[in-house]
Formats: sequence, structure tokens, C-alpha cells
Amino acid sequence: MGINDLPSPGINFRATTGVGNFQKKLSSATRYGDLKNLKNNQKAIVGAISQPTTLRAIRRGGLSRLQQLGVWSKIKASDKTVTKEDKREIKEVLKHLSRGAVANAKKMAITAHAVKTSDGKSFLTPEQVERNLNRSRRMGDESGVGVGEYSKRYAGGNEVKSYGVRGTMKDIGVKRGNIGFAGNYQNSNLPEKPMPTTPPAGTRPVGL
Repeated sequence: MGINDLPSPGINFRATTGVGNFQKKLSSATRYGDLKNLKNNQKAIVGAISQPTTLRAIRRGGLSRLQQLGVWSKIKASDKTVTKEDKREIKEVLKHLSRGAVANAKKMAITAHAVKTSDGKSFLTPEQVERNLNRSRRMGDESGVGVGEYSKRYAGGNEVKSYGVRGTMKDIGVKRGNIGFAGNYQNSNLPEKPMPTTPPAGTRPVGL
């Protein structure tokens, strides 16, 4: 149990009362978790957090940079046993109760469900992906271009569904080029056999 298990800023934040309040969570983290260094600093931390102005700021979205410094000054003034390591962890606790922590949590929640774009540098949320798909479907309906099931064929008595793109090559942005099984071969790699010639008119085919 660590800092991230402490209550986050918001309207439901409770310092000392209610289920899952800050005092209880901090106590558990100092006994069983990663904040054991703060075991003898709990009273000062909870006392500073419980101040009406501080509680109001946390419930309204989190502490500002200036408010964090103010809370830290109160903790340091009321607890003379604070060490260098204690100071580092206390500031991490205050950072957890800051406005930036709330924004980062929301960003992480969005990123966790996002889809990476083809450039590998940005993400699309599920809502953006759905909007793009709907836009593509509408464009396909308007232009006559679309992807889906267009025909059914029968092979050996079995029904075979055909899937593909509906529309002309120009509609779907495909340019005519070197296509076919030998499209990527160099001429030098092809068999050196002469092209078959058509017999002159009036010539009787061999064997007839």
C-alpha cells in the first residue's frame, strides 16, 4: 500500500471521518505499506490536512502549488522530528492531493482505453474511433464506396460469401500500376522465350 492508495481530491474527500478517510488510509500505509517513514509524522500531517481552508481546496479539485507549500510549512512547524526522507515523502503525499494529480489520473484513464494511431505517436479515445467509423460509413454511403458483404457464390454446393470494396478504382483512391503475379519482377528475371506468333492468314494449322 502506498501513496496512490490514499484518497484522491474531490467532493467526497474526508480527512478523519467516514469510510476510507485519509487518516485511516495513511495509518495503513505507514504500518503495512511504503510510507513507514511517516509513522511518527501522521499526527502533524493529518492535522494540517484537516484545516478548513485546506479541506475546502482538496474537495474543490486539489491543492495548488502555493497551497502545498503552505501545508508543508504547517507540518514542519508542528513536528520537529521530520527528517530529509520524511520531507520527500510528505511532499509526495501533498502532490497526490494536488490539482495536477487529478488531471493526470483522468489522462491515464483515457490513455488506458485509447487506440494508438498509425504514426505511433498519438492516441484516439474510443469515442473518437467511433466518430471516425461513423463518418467513414456516411462518406461511403454518399459516394458509393464501402466495405462489406456484396455477393454470395456457390462452390461445390456450399455457399461462399464475398467481401470487398464497393466502388471504382478512382473512388477508393487506387491507382493503376504494375499489377499481376509478375508486377514486381524485373524483365531480366522473366524467361527468355520468344512471344508466340500468329500464323499468316490462309495457313493450314499443323496436324489438320
